[in-house]
Amino acid sequence: MMNTSPPPGRMIAALRLVEGAPAVELEVSDAFIDAEGDSLEYTAVSSDELVATAEAVEARITIRPVSPGKTTISVRATDPGDLSATQSFAVTTVVSSLDRNALIVFYDMTGGPDWTERANWLSNAPLDEWHGVSTDADGMVTRLALNGNTLQGPLPEELGQLGNLTVLDLGNNHLSGSIPTSVGQLTLLESLNLEENQLTGTLPIDIEQLVNLETFRLAGNQLSGGIPAELEHLDALEVLDLGDNTFTGPIPPEIGTLEALFHLDLSDNRLTGPLPPEVGRLSNLSILNVASNPELAGPLPLALSRLDLESLHVNGTQLCVPLSEEFVEWLSNIPDLGEIPVCPDE
Repeated sequence: MMNTSPPPGRMIAALRLVEGAPAVELEVSDAFIDAEGDSLEYTAVSSDELVATAEAVEARITIRPVSPGKTTISVRATDPGDLSATQSFAVTTVVSSLDRNALIVFYDMTGGPDWTERANWLSNAPLDEWHGVSTDADGMVTRLALNGNTLQGPLPEELGQLGNLTVLDLGNNHLSGSIPTSVGQLTLLESLNLEENQLTGTLPIDIEQLVNLETFRLAGNQLSGGIPAELEHLDALEVLDLGDNTFTGPIPPEIGTLEALFHLDLSDNRLTGPLPPEVGRLSNLSILNVASNPELAGPLPLALSRLDLESLHVNGTQLCVPLSEEFVEWLSNIPDLGEIPVCPDE
């Protein structure tokens, strides 16, 4: 039988690689067919090794991105009779984005190799194919959702580089350390969930810059210090849950400026003083929980009766019901009402 050169089989598709990303390996044994069934030897050459390099080991081609640009990779298959065939395909190496770099730091700092799910992280795949990541039409990260994914370690300052982020959901993990001040740079953020972690330290004042924030959940951490009055700048806030931490000091009256707020949970902390009457200005408030703050004390403010509450819990405090028939009648109309003692007759 006359020997013939191995004809092409499957066409090798063009590649898009990211500068600094890991090498890509291609299996090309099905890209060439030898009619005589002979074993083939493979070589691979890049037309511009400043863009990407290529190396063949048997039928496996390793392509490593170097710097931005375009190159052509030529793969040659040669049979024992020295007859050969070649396939060429384009490789484009693109600049690594700030968003990608920030995600890489985040992955490294939070124990990425041990995450429960980490599909495509650190790969050349588009960012919206990385597990838990969503992007807009321009490839900018808009959502990072890794709830319950066994993240551990501190949150890096580089999170602040994700300037298009609208949702950050890292709840139910093992994150530790303080909340980085750079979170204040995420001014498009609408939902921030860091609940049920091991975060410590104080709430950074920079949070006041999150003027689009609607949901803010920090419950179940070890955060301390006072609740900053600067929260008054979060005009869009609808849900504020700071429960089960170690916050101290008074409830800031500035909270009464959050007109969109309908869920306020400050339970299981070490807050002191009275419940400020400014809470009565929260016309949309439906759920109020300040339970298990033993040093909260005094009569519930009469201004609360302006609200149409569905749930009110103050058990585990020294707060009490003022001697007002109208207030007592208002309380009786709250569907979910914890036990509250009547204030002593002065």
